[in-house]
Amino acid sequence: MRWIDYLRLSYAGIKAQKRRSFTVIAIVGLLFSIVLALCFIVQGIENTVLDTMLLPTNGSVLIMSTVDQNACDDVCDIPTEVATIQYNVQTYGGTIIPTQAIQTPDGPFYQLNTNVFPPSSANPDATPTSPTDPDAIPIAASLSAVASLAQLEAPSQDASIADKVQFIQAARDHTLHQVVTASSGQKYYIAEILPSTTYLTDLSLSRVDGNNGNILDLIFSQLSPGFSQNFLLASATAPTSSIGTNAQATNINTDVRTNSINTDTQGTVFALFPNLDAAYAYYRDPANYCSVRDQILNHCGGRQYRYLTTSAIANPLGIYECFQDIWPVIIVVSVVLMVIAVIIALSTYSRLIGRDLKIISLYHAMGASRKQIRLVYITYFLMLSLAAVVFATILGSVLALIMSLTNQASLQAVFMLALGTADRFTILLGLNPLILYAILALVLTAILAVFCSNHSFRTRRIASKLK
Repeated sequence: MRWIDYLRLSYAGIKAQKRRSFTVIAIVGLLFSIVLALCFIVQGIENTVLDTMLLPTNGSVLIMSTVDQNACDDVCDIPTEVATIQYNVQTYGGTIIPTQAIQTPDGPFYQLNTNVFPPSSANPDATPTSPTDPDAIPIAASLSAVASLAQLEAPSQDASIADKVQFIQAARDHTLHQVVTASSGQKYYIAEILPSTTYLTDLSLSRVDGNNGNILDLIFSQLSPGFSQNFLLASATAPTSSIGTNAQATNINTDVRTNSINTDTQGTVFALFPNLDAAYAYYRDPANYCSVRDQILNHCGGRQYRYLTTSAIANPLGIYECFQDIWPVIIVVSVVLMVIAVIIALSTYSRLIGRDLKIISLYHAMGASRKQIRLVYITYFLMLSLAAVVFATILGSVLALIMSLTNQASLQAVFMLALGTADRFTILLGLNPLILYAILALVLTAILAVFCSNHSFRTRRIASKLK
């Protein structure tokens, strides 16, 4: 028989047993839709939070590593320790960014010798290092720092959610890509507003809507926005080699720059990693890693630990690490649901074969071999499984979209209040490899069911059953 014949016979079987086929598709698809919806939502949350934090650097990760004085036996040999940090950065694929720590009357800043804030896809027309006012210093800073420089009066923590949201939106509208004048009289061009803790210390939706029973908070409550450093940016006309050594190159007059020092002399190294995976591998190096809990308890005293390593912009490393703990739980739940769905599908497919003994005997009478009959039923069950996959994917996507839409107001507010970002529409829908494994499991079930019922295709077995 040709493959078209197998498809035709399988379709005829589905058409002849519509109710039975649709029942199988509905039951199996429903269980798998829960798995898919769970994966869609969790991956969507991870993608949304990380994309927001990495947007200013277009996906690259800026890290700062500092020699932990408590980890040294006596007095830290800063030059040697810095050289070790730089070697480790390059080992993990990072790029060293020579940096100066600059103290101004308006607060401390870091000045990188490389522009790590290129125009992003979200702001393709932005010109971060090209202020229209030649006396303005281009900067990238958190919303709190920008509001302070612009002398904007922020609502207190006790203010209403609406007042806080309105202030954040107004502050962004009046400062981003604009020149502001600080209380010192110095002008600053706000090239980029970096995501950083603003009003909330975590992303719990209950902080906004007061709904303590929101299931999304099982994840959002574990996510900390982190803090961003404030940066002086190079002038677009300044050669890279002069940045950090020539005050005029960044429009910083000597009266404003009250103190300047290379960060490596302080034991701090800035590095840029091309992606989150490389940055996280460096972060988890035993010499760099100390959990947040141990940092709070001042227990970072392991034998290999020496350098305090954190994200310089928001908290992508912490978020990524948090999801490394979340996904194993999701996988366990998904596997349990998939096993239940596979058992149901396997038993249902086996019963279908058992009820089709007359049809199977007819195939034998027409001269079909056992191999051909098995292929007919494998094709039949694959069609049912693929229909269940399509049904589960559609239903899972709809569930994820419903969850996003019903929580849309809270999602928009919590991102603004926690990270100081712009108001934007958020959809919690992402793809994860676990989805492919779920689909593969259902496809393999169709094949396994046929081979588990191999005895049902033997002529003697059929003859005894039909007597």
